[in-house]
Amino acid sequence: MRSLFCYIRYMYEDNKAFKQGLICGRFYPYHLGHRFLIQTALEQCKSLLVVVCARREQTIDVEKRAEWIRESFASTDLLDRLQVVCFDQDQAGLADRDPEGWALAIQKVMAQCKISGADAVFANEGYKVRFAELLGAQMVAVDPGRTIHSISATQIRRHPDQYKAFLEPHVLDDLEGQSLAHDRG
Repeated sequence: MRSLFCYIRYMYEDNKAFKQGLICGRFYPYHLGHRFLIQTALEQCKSLLVVVCARREQTIDVEKRAEWIRESFASTDLLDRLQVVCFDQDQAGLADRDPEGWALAIQKVMAQCKISGADAVFANEGYKVRFAELLGAQMVAVDPGRTIHSISATQIRRHPDQYKAFLEPHVLDDLEGQSLAHDRG
């Protein structure tokens, strides 16, 4: 029986391509494309850190966005390998396209989470390649052409009624009555 348990553990835990994965994003709002990105990373990592980034002008609270991610995986066996934290981009004084600044800031976040480093950065945007390199991690592109989930959070903010099918029910419920149409994020 013990050998069967060891085999199952090897197949589902120890046999991952990466020890520590990392995803950074706004998740503004969190949608099915984000869920696919996180699920894909969890399938390849022993553990995953998701950093939810906040900007002053955003109308959806960063803690709410982090809660959406946790809730999305709450009924799965993946939640115990997922850590979701919030990060204030404005407080850190970071521009969107500053890979050096982001790498330094995220290294501090990982240290606060008692994570020594990431060996994979998962994203669908190519500009995160340099960020991954600075962290000493491999960039893993997940659906970069958005062919599996043809959606972006910007599309949802611009036309929320048109794209609400890309939102999970718990996100849609929380967004009910909020105006996202003019929110640039």
